[in-house]
Amino acid sequence: MGVCSKCGECCKWVSFIVNSVMSKDKRRYYELHNVKIIRLKRDQYQLLVPCVCSVLGKDNLCKIFKDRPYLCRDTSKRDNAYKHECCTDV
Repeated sequence: MGVCSKCGECCKWVSFIVNSVMSKDKRRYYELHNVKIIRLKRDQYQLLVPCVCSVLGKDNLCKIFKDRPYLCRDTSKRDNAYKHECCTDV
């Protein structure tokens, strides 16, 4: 697990793993809808859909931190968790 830099980026995207060939047309469609595409393997992509969490404060901190969902507590349990580049590994 990494060290949180409190940038809030992990709470501004919903992430999906896609295991299929990505055509140019499909890539263009996603990009036109502001979806970030990260190639993980030959035919595996992580799609990051812009979607700010409703309880993320203007200071990039969770307003319900002590009562946040389990998936927010331990992103290592999610195969599709988005870890922003400003967070570092321990």
